[in-house]
Amino acid sequence: YKITFVKKDQENGTPLSGGKFKLYKDKSNGLTEENLLGTASANSEGEIIFDNLKYSGSVVLQEVEAPVGYNKTSKLTYAEVGDGASTGEIPVYNRKYNLKFIKKSSASGKVLYGGKYQLYNVAGDRIGSPQAANAEGELTFEGLTFGKYHLEELEAPSGYQINKTGWDATVSENMTTAKLTHDIYDDQYAKLRFQKVDKNAQKV
Repeated sequence: YKITFVKKDQENGTPLSGGKFKLYKDKSNGLTEENLLGTASANSEGEIIFDNLKYSGSVVLQEVEAPVGYNKTSKLTYAEVGDGASTGEIPVYNRKYNLKFIKKSSASGKVLYGGKYQLYNVAGDRIGSPQAANAEGELTFEGLTFGKYHLEELEAPSGYQINKTGWDATVSENMTTAKLTHDIYDDQYAKLRFQKVDKNAQKV
């Protein structure tokens, strides 16, 4: 018997190659070596093919390694193989996780552009290159693995003070886009007003 799964990007449906996947018999004693039917990777078309199977019944696909640039999913995919089972390809998905920060004024809430920001992982390693906030105040860091991150402000937008504390964020499985988006704030420099007076302390 033969069964084919197709690995795709969850956002745009693009086929994904690589990774490592194991197919098991769906038995009550779980994903054991005794129940292992085979191991495969996704080909250039995203196909994960298990053929010449000497088994008919329920099966479980487990992702052991994700395609490059994606997070490994813990979701198991259940299917049927053998007589009477569908011969169509079964889609399985991976998702890229992006962190987005929106830079705002702490006083007015308006978005701020410019500045310079660097993202670090929990080990203190730089993630990508420094970024400036765009016209919508957005900073986006794409394709992140699960874990904790820290955003450091290297330069503040014009007229604003650098936030020396920075901001922490977490990426974990199944987080929504809303949970991965964070508003971050800077304080504006105080404005000093001077009044010119003459030597008799009269306003000029």
